[in-house]
Amino acid sequence: MNTRLPRFALAVCCMAAAAQSLPARAENPPGNGPRHFGGGGGAPGQGGPGGFGGRGFDPNSDEAKQYWDALKAFCEKHSPRRWQEIEDRIQKYGRRAGMPRISQMSFKFRELQKLEKEDPELHKIKVALIEIEDVEYGLITDLKSLDKSDEKRAAELRKQLRDENKQYVDLRLQERAHRLDRLARMVEDEKRKLADDTRHADRLADERLADLESQGPDFFLPRFNRRGDAGDAPAQPPTTTPANANPGK
Repeated sequence: MNTRLPRFALAVCCMAAAAQSLPARAENPPGNGPRHFGGGGGAPGQGGPGGFGGRGFDPNSDEAKQYWDALKAFCEKHSPRRWQEIEDRIQKYGRRAGMPRISQMSFKFRELQKLEKEDPELHKIKVALIEIEDVEYGLITDLKSLDKSDEKRAAELRKQLRDENKQYVDLRLQERAHRLDRLARMVEDEKRKLADDTRHADRLADERLADLESQGPDFFLPRFNRRGDAGDAPAQPPTTTPANANPGK
């Protein structure tokens, strides 16, 4: 293994995490991303290794090294074929040859870290997809480099690819079913909240009127968050309060 890899990879991982720490215009549902490296998943986590979140990052920091160790361990376990190829490319062509793929893996790893906390069941599916993709990557690489005269071996590889591909499709269907179940629960919860707010419409109107009289014209001004932007704050207070905010009333 090339001893130059860790420090270089730390810098790449830090840059990937740093890019993800920038505020996004809109967020995707967790796990809803591109199909490469397990289909992606979710909005990027905030902050990053090396103390990013202020004005810079330090690839030699303890935090960055811990992140690198976690990324390396994850890839060696769940995507060993592609990870080994990265190390081989760096050994053969130099450290810059591994930058794009390490960066891609780092982005996906950050998304999976966040997804593991938000939706463990979906995280499990995504990791399984990564594992299948890695096997497929190895099989298709072997097939493309195979001597065309070796038809028996080619048939074996195609059969293995077919089996892996079927498992991949089955997992994608499981993922879709999981998303639909989650959406159904969200819809039912919103219906319940709507019914509750409808029963207390007069109280909600009184509360909004009290806020309006208390704040005066400022009621209609944007409310800025502590970062100085209104991206996470409503342009004005909601017309209704969340249901069950005061269940006893």
